[in-house]
Amino acid sequence: MNPELISHILHAANKLDLQVFLVGGAIRDALLDNEVMQDYDFVVSSKSKELVEMLAAKYPGTVKTFPEFLTAKILFDTSVDGLDEVDFAEFRKEVYRHPGALPTVSPGTQEEDLARRDFTINTLSVGLEDFNNSAGDVSKIKSSIIDQFNGLSDLEARRVKVLHPKSFTDDPTRIFRAAKYKAYINGNYEADTEQLLKDSLSNGALETVQGYRIVSEFKKLLCLPHRVDVLKELSELGVFSQLGLAEV
Repeated sequence: MNPELISHILHAANKLDLQVFLVGGAIRDALLDNEVMQDYDFVVSSKSKELVEMLAAKYPGTVKTFPEFLTAKILFDTSVDGLDEVDFAEFRKEVYRHPGALPTVSPGTQEEDLARRDFTINTLSVGLEDFNNSAGDVSKIKSSIIDQFNGLSDLEARRVKVLHPKSFTDDPTRIFRAAKYKAYINGNYEADTEQLLKDSLSNGALETVQGYRIVSEFKKLLCLPHRVDVLKELSELGVFSQLGLAEV
């Protein structure tokens, strides 16, 4: 990531008295020594709108805010270090009113924010300044990690593990992401997670999700370099037959 962009994010955060963290993809990929595929998940303690507006003063672009989800983003007029946009989410907690629904979001603590994520390997969090100072040194990154759910152990074992038993019921699109991460880290599902995934499919979890969300998941998967492996995994799980589609 562009050091200048990081510097401006940190400068704006300091002005606003905010904490900024990288969570998930960037940390996961750095520890696996994989190229970070523009997967920068920024989380701030509050004031995401104000932070994005300050960045827009330096990097011209369109500011979009989503107050119902406590997020804000800037769509750059000209890409910055290959990034077309940067978005920030505030610490949040969430409730699913019924299976397959979009979550109802409210302000939360950092601990609650990590608890709402999909898999343990995506809960690893590092302060942006610490991540920047590490200069890609894995030992330095590890020493700064916030690891609330033993995600580091699961990553080292290349294990895809959910955070709670209702994970696939609350949000069945996590089925697609489970297949994506299994292929991406060349790993396996944790035993209970695999059973929960299969049970959710058997119980018709995907029928609770609106069609446009499933289409969106497929569009994202088809852009992945390892998409063939992901599609094969989904086929083996029976996702295509559940959706009335031809098997791969």
